[in-house]
Amino acid sequence: MTIIANNITHSGFWKRCNYFNQTCEIMLPFITKHEGWQDGAFFILVLAILLGFLGLSLSVAGHLVYALPKRLYYFHSGGEAHVVAAFVTALSVLIYHITIKLHLRTEGPVNFGEAYGISWFACFLHILAAILLLLDEIINELVNLARRVHCVRTCLKCIIHTYSKTVQKKRQLFTHYNIKFYNDK
Repeated sequence: MTIIANNITHSGFWKRCNYFNQTCEIMLPFITKHEGWQDGAFFILVLAILLGFLGLSLSVAGHLVYALPKRLYYFHSGGEAHVVAAFVTALSVLIYHITIKLHLRTEGPVNFGEAYGISWFACFLHILAAILLLLDEIINELVNLARRVHCVRTCLKCIIHTYSKTVQKKRQLFTHYNIKFYNDK
């Protein structure tokens, strides 16, 4: 984070430098005495990383199980872990952002750096992983909703029709070039 004001400071994860008086201090998270909110935001981000690894582990375990109900259980649990990881990642980034904006009184602009953007990208990836791992549940809910709501039913029919046409054209191309289609034996 670079703060442009009377006192220009660069604060990273391991080091904080003050360019005005040319001093730097090494910071070790949870050991060095400094503002406590940084440890809180750091701990929440580490928790998000661990939840992401839990979701990844559960989805890999789902691929190793042969029974479909167990496989779906692992996939759904992995998706739920990624949902929580996305929430926790967003929470830690928002705590960091709000604390800097409210409590750090500077006259100049505040630049958060690349890690800020990467954290939001990680949040997006957690949400994407959760959607993909919970896709069968989402489709099941859409089918149930389509029974009650006409526009959802129409959209699903359009999607299925488009998919069928795509598969049909792919089969025609594969037949034309004498390539076996993945469902053909």
